[in-house]
Order: sequence, then structure tokens, then C-alpha cells
Amino acid sequence: MGKASVALAAAAAMMLVATVGASGNPSRSTAPAASCAKGSLTLVKPGTLTIGTDNPAYPPWYGGGSPKGSFWEVNDPATGKGFESAVAYAVAKQLGFAASEVKWTYVPFNRSFAPGAEVF
Repeated sequence: MGKASVALAAAAAMMLVATVGASGNPSRSTAPAASCAKGSLTLVKPGTLTIGTDNPAYPPWYGGGSPKGSFWEVNDPATGKGFESAVAYAVAKQLGFAASEVKWTYVPFNRSFAPGAEVF
């Protein structure tokens, strides 16, 4: 599992925990917590949620194919199809980002979890 996958899974788990009230029932509020508000996030590019993944993007994690001439092999993560792509867009939506504000970038798998400087 790549760095982006781990980060997305952790973010999804945190959002699930944050929405469950003391009674164990999901909260009725859909507003993000203050610390997760879009304006308070440290982003690679302001107003854009950048998500890194390896290339090729294999199913079932990514789906929908890749247009001819596309940088992405096998599947283009921006389709929103496949598990990781769908989770990424669900997290983005919860954080207040429109699908058009999500940018996918190539991060080789072995660099996604390696210590050192970020690869963005």
C-alpha cells in the first residue's frame, strides 16, 4: 500500500471516528471539523488537493481506463473509479474540495514511503 493509500485510509478512518457521536450513531453534521477545514490545510498548491500514486494505476484500486496519449498507464486515477480513486474523491468532498480541485501526481511506490524529503 502506497503513502497516498495509507494517508487516504487514515483520513477516512479519522473522519468516520469524528462523525460517530457518544451514542455510537453517526453525527448529523456534514461540516468538516475546524482543523480539517479546507482553508486551514497545508497544501502543495493553494486550493488544490494533490494526491500521489504510482503509475501504472492497476485495478481494482483504479479503474475506468486511460485515454490514448495519457500519462497514466492502465487507468487514469482522475476517473474516480476503483477503490483508491473513489476514496480519494470522497475524502476530498468531505474536506470541501470539488472534483476539479483534485490533482493526481506520479509518486513511485518505493518513494512513497521512503524517509527523506517529500517527492512532490
